[in-house]
Parts: sequence; structure tokens; C-alpha cells
Amino acid sequence: MIERFVAFFGHFYQPPRFNPWTEHVDLDPTAYPFHDWNERVDFECYTANAWIPVYGAEGWVEGVVSNYSRINFSFGPILLTWLRERRPEVYKAIVEADAESISRYGRGAAIAQPYAHIIMPLASRLYRELAIYWGVRFFEDTFGRPPEGFWLPEAAVDYETLEILVDNGIKFVILAPHQISTVKVGGRWLEYGRADPRVAYRILLPSGRSIAAIVYDGEISREVSFGDLLEDGGRLASRILGSFNDLLQEPQIITVASDGEAFGHHKKGGAIELAKALDIIEGSGEARLTSIARFLEVNPPRVKAKIAVNTSWSCPHGVERWRSECGCASEIRPGWRQTWRTPLRKAIDMLSAETLKAYEELGPALFKDHYEALRNYYMVLSLRSPGVLAGFLEFHLKDKSLEPSIKALKILEAVRHSLLSQSSDAWFFEDLGRPEPFQVLRHAARTIELLEELDYANVEEAFKSLIGEASSNTGERGATLYRKAKDHRVDLLKAAAIYAVRRSVGLAGREMMLYSFSFSETRRDSFNDLHLGIINVLSLTTMDQATIHYALVKLGPTDIYVGTGFLDKPEVYMNLLRKTVGALEEGSQAKLINTLEEAFKPNVYTLQELPADEQALVAGIAASEVLRSIAPPVDSWLQSLTSIAKFYRLRRLPEPGELKATLSYALNTRLLEELSRPSPDWARVRGGLKLGEDLGLTLYPDVKTTLAAKVANALNNLYRDPQDIHTLITLHETVKASLSAGLSLKDFSNARVWIAVLKRRYYSDFKRAAEAGDEAMWRWVKAFAKLSEILKVRVQHHSAKPCEAAGTP
Repeated sequence: MIERFVAFFGHFYQPPRFNPWTEHVDLDPTAYPFHDWNERVDFECYTANAWIPVYGAEGWVEGVVSNYSRINFSFGPILLTWLRERRPEVYKAIVEADAESISRYGRGAAIAQPYAHIIMPLASRLYRELAIYWGVRFFEDTFGRPPEGFWLPEAAVDYETLEILVDNGIKFVILAPHQISTVKVGGRWLEYGRADPRVAYRILLPSGRSIAAIVYDGEISREVSFGDLLEDGGRLASRILGSFNDLLQEPQIITVASDGEAFGHHKKGGAIELAKALDIIEGSGEARLTSIARFLEVNPPRVKAKIAVNTSWSCPHGVERWRSECGCASEIRPGWRQTWRTPLRKAIDMLSAETLKAYEELGPALFKDHYEALRNYYMVLSLRSPGVLAGFLEFHLKDKSLEPSIKALKILEAVRHSLLSQSSDAWFFEDLGRPEPFQVLRHAARTIELLEELDYANVEEAFKSLIGEASSNTGERGATLYRKAKDHRVDLLKAAAIYAVRRSVGLAGREMMLYSFSFSETRRDSFNDLHLGIINVLSLTTMDQATIHYALVKLGPTDIYVGTGFLDKPEVYMNLLRKTVGALEEGSQAKLINTLEEAFKPNVYTLQELPADEQALVAGIAASEVLRSIAPPVDSWLQSLTSIAKFYRLRRLPEPGELKATLSYALNTRLLEELSRPSPDWARVRGGLKLGEDLGLTLYPDVKTTLAAKVANALNNLYRDPQDIHTLITLHETVKASLSAGLSLKDFSNARVWIAVLKRRYYSDFKRAAEAGDEAMWRWVKAFAKLSEILKVRVQHHSAKPCEAAGTP
């Protein structure tokens, strides 16, 4: 029988969401209940595909499997960096999955993609080389091996890009059927409208070299991404197994390619259905799952082919979607125009060219080899540690003193942000007013700021002139959106304001690192709601630093004014201190604000002008303080009202509505107060929940939300330290209370999966250590067994401890 193979490919990528000035993904209310869309997509997709629960009898979780270890996948380097920092256990699972795929198939299933999601045929040669080189190096640092395959953003391809890939050791790419234009048959080149996706192709390059190409099945892939085929794993498997060609007398492969986010984020339940399809295919005996690298190793492509240049997988007009009004995305909002795409492309292309020009002018004087320095800058981006940065500067700079170091880092960061400003997402959708173009404008604004600091002052006017020709469908001009993007700027002075606010609410010490800045306080003077200080602020990305003084006035819980300024002379601070204290003693708020305006204008900030995370932080503290100040003596209320309510119930008397409402308020307030403690009295929590059930009281949604948040917090602690017995016990008590509050096991899917992961990773070793006499491990095994029982995760019943079996204490 001719061998048949199936390969799934998931392209996992998120648009850059971080603030270009802070390197931090800001709070985004549209992603609620998550902090931001990275977190939300991680929960729905990246985590979901790392551990698929395997259910047994009566709904018990018997174990977990990884989708990543059975499919082919690529992850954007910026997304991988975020996962490594924010979700290290998911990052580890992805890395382990590639190693498992090598054991399973013989060649790894992970493939590389560029650092920035740029449309290659529209980018200059240097930007292409940089994006690809950084992507390859990130891959090697992550997976510990060189990549064999490469995913081109939107599959946009031309020959120059393929030549660069071969220069970087890449052996294959994945293309759409319409991207193979011509094949060689019997010595003749024949036009090929749509390539057969069952065979591999050898793309001949102008240099005389070649690169392999796998063509995905267009119809199945489209139905997975945009249809309903992923709603039923059984139907998906059947569709794939029925797509082989019985007449083809050679090994063949069906490849299904999709955005990875389809597996759980775009398609709810997609991760589970994908796992089901993989199981069915593996067990069918009709085809085998494989990594693309392994298939090509065993079946080198024999069909020689040429590509259709300047084509992509998501635009039937080539690559016009990213530079003109080609009609793509018009279906999202019928009647809306995409005329804004061309001026946005022109503005970004101009900025990119000017940035490279500046690098070519400044680089040779700064670096021993400015091309090599730019290529190796990926090391700094990957780790962002002082040690790596110091080593990079030491190796590449001609003059290692402070001023040339700052200048070198600024021009490198300018190139990086100009590269990110070319991200394809900005042009993909229907309007200039969406978050994706706005993010690109933020990177452009940061690029322009860095160039201005390097004495390239004429770039912004040219950029504003070009972007000014763009307009959103709601009437907002491109220049207005660019101005709003600049409002997200966080320079040393604004960073100092953020520190001052945090210091005023007790969330900053004398020294701290926050976002991409380091702070060191040298003086502080506080008078009730007036705070002044002197701090040294250092940018961890450019090494820019300054001594800054500030004054903060709090007129209300969230009514805060803070001014910041560079401090050249100590007497300036002392004069400000005298003036502000005088205004405070006079009791004149207006005079206080005027003093700040005179001393710091235009660098006076309100809370609303600081990042959303800072606003939420201060508002949360203010709300907690106010609520604590007005909290009634709920314990005495509860005791009295409960007695009266029971009297009514015992005698079957109609209860007054205000009695029930007041009792409900008192009970919920008491529960929320107890749950807010670091270590709640769980007996009191359970008693309160039982009381509410007995008296027919309604729990506030906040009670369930708080319980769910405590479960999530305990899980995060367990991610960091799986051996923490206290966390196991806390998680057990929280889940038990949550089930009493009306939540179900479905609400704890993440907890059930992670406990199954811990069982696989640690339980056997910890149990052996416990049986060998390790007291701490025995306590862990017992706590883990209790938690597994309540979450219905199957764990071997631990044998009795010797002393327990003997009946001794």
C-alpha cells in the first residue's frame, strides 16, 4: 500500500501589543475578564493546546495530551518571549512538544517564522534579512536546534525572500496551492493554476539553488479556518482521510494549514476537536501523522516548480491587501473603504527608509561592524538582561563610554521599531481606526522620537504629511491618530510620574524596576497628601538616565496631579519644597496646582494621563480604602438578622423583603471580607455559604468571581512551585467552597488539567520519596490526593503510611 501522511500546521502569532516605550502590554478592558488579549488568547488557545484532558468513566480526568507534539507549528518570537515571561509553564510545554515530536516522527515539528510579521515582498532587502535572521536565532535559542522550515507571514513570497531563507539554512516553506505557478513535466515547463497539495515541490531559485515547498490543501484549510469543519473532529478526520488520490502511485501527504488561534480562540472548543481528529487519524490505519520535515527527509520532492511571485495565502490580488484598496476586508463592514491603506504604506515605507539611512550614517562610527551588530542585537531583545546588554556593547562598540553606548542603543531600537511598524496586521482589516494600525503608529512614533534624539529632526513632518492623507471610515484623520499614538509616550519624566504615584500609595520602594525603567530615590518629603522627592531614572532599553524631581498632590482618591522635571541644582528642589508646603499650610488647593504648573509645565500629569494599569491600580486601592471605612459591623448584623430570619422560617411566616435584602447584603459582605484575607478561615466561608443556602439567600456575583480569582491565584502559585503544600491545601479549600457556592467542575477546567499535568510530572517521584520516609513529600502526596479527588482527576490511591497501617500516631 502506498504510504499516506497527514500534517496539521498551526501558525501561532499575536500582533505586537506592548507599549513601545515601556515594553509592557497595557491593561485592555476589551479583553475582560483578562488583563489583555494576549492573556485571553493564551487561556483559550495556547494553554488549551498544551494540555488536552483525557476523560475516563464518569467524567474523571485520566491524563493529558499535547496537540503541539502531534502537529507542525510556528510561534512568533515576540509571542514566545511573552509566554516565557508571563506563562513559563506553557512556554515549557511548547518546547517539550517539539522534543516529543522528534521522538515521535524522527524530525521536529516546530518551524521558524520572522521576528516581525512583515510582508516580505514589500520590505527592503535589509529588513527581510534582519527579520529572518532574528527569527532563526530566536528559534535556535528556544528549541535548541536549527530550524528546517519557515513560515512566511501571510505566505507572501518572492524569489529574493526564498534566497535569503536558503542563506539562513532553511530547507522548506509552506505555500498555498495557487502560489505554485509552473511545474516541469518531461523537460517542459507547464502552467499550473492550482498545485496538487498531495505532493511536495522543489522550487528552483535564480541563484541555481533550490528550496522545498509543501502545499497545503486549500479547501480543507479554508473550511477549518472559516467554515464549520473544526466543530466536529470526527468529520474533520473523515474529510482528510477521504482526500487522498487513489491513483497516485507514490507517498502522498495532506497538509492542513491555519492560524493556530483557530484551535480554541477563533473556534471555541477547537483544541478539543483538533485532538479528536488527531486521535481518529492515528487510529484509522489509513494514514499516519507526521512532521513536514520528516516527510521531506524520507520523500525528497521530485517535482520541479516555479512560484507565482508576490502572492500570499490571504489575498487573491497578490500582496495588494497591504498597500491598496483591493477589495479584501470590505466584507467586514460593507460600504467601508480601504483607501487609507496606500498612504499608510507610503508613510511607513518612508520612515523605514529614513531609519536605515540614519543607521548607515551613524553605524560605522559607532560599531566595529554595524551590520554584524544589528544582526546580533537579537540577543539583547531575547533576554533583556543587564549582563547580556553589557556583553553586547563590550563586543560591538568602538567607544564603550556612556554617550556612544546610548547613541548606539537608540539607533538599534529605532531600526527595531521601524521593523515592527511594518507589521502586516495594520493593513489586514477594514479600517484605519482599528487597534492594529494604531499599534503600528505607536511603533512609528517611537521610531521618530528616537531619530529626533539622534538629530534627525525632519522625519516627523514628512511622516505627518503622508499619514495625513489617510482617513478612517468614521472620519478620523491619520494625523489625529498619530497624535493619539504619541500620547502613549512614556519618557523619563513620565516614568518618574508613574513612580511618584506608586510611591504615594505605598507600592514603590526606594529602589525598584518597573516596566522598562529603573528607579532609585535619593530624597523624599511627605506631608499628608503632598509628596515630593528626587529620583534617578534609568531607561533599561537605551541606558538614558537623569536625576528628576517631582511633586505630587492628591486632591481626592483618584484626583491626582504630579509634576516632574530634570533637576540640575539642589536649590531648585528646596525652593519648590518651600512653595508647595506654604500653599499646603494655606489650605489652597488652587495654589498648590498653580505651583506645580509653574514649576513643571508642560510635564504635569493627572492619573488619567498615565497608563491604564496605573489608573486601575490606584482606583482599586482607593475603592478598597473607602469600602473599609464604611463597612458596617456585619458580624453583629448577621447574628441578629439570622436569628430573626430563622424565627420567620420556623413558623412559616412571610418574611419582610427588607429583612431578606439586608441579611443578603450582610452575608455577602462578610463572605467577601473573609475571602479578601490572604489566608481565609475556610470553615467560616463554608458556614456562610451553608447559611445562605439554608435561608434561600442569593450570592452576589462578586463572591463567585472572588472564589474563581483565588483559584487562579493558587494555580499561578502552583505553576511556580509545584511542591508548595500550602498552595495545594488552599486550592482544595477554595474549590470546595466554590462548589458549595454553585460553581461546577466545568468552571475549573484549567485546575483539573494542571493537576493532571502535575500527576504526570511529579506524582510518581514524590510518592516514591514519601514511601522512602520523606515526611514533607508524604504530606504533599496526601494533599495532592485530596485535591485530585475533589477535582475528579484520577490518581493512584496512596498506600497507607507505615505508622498509619500499624495504628500508631
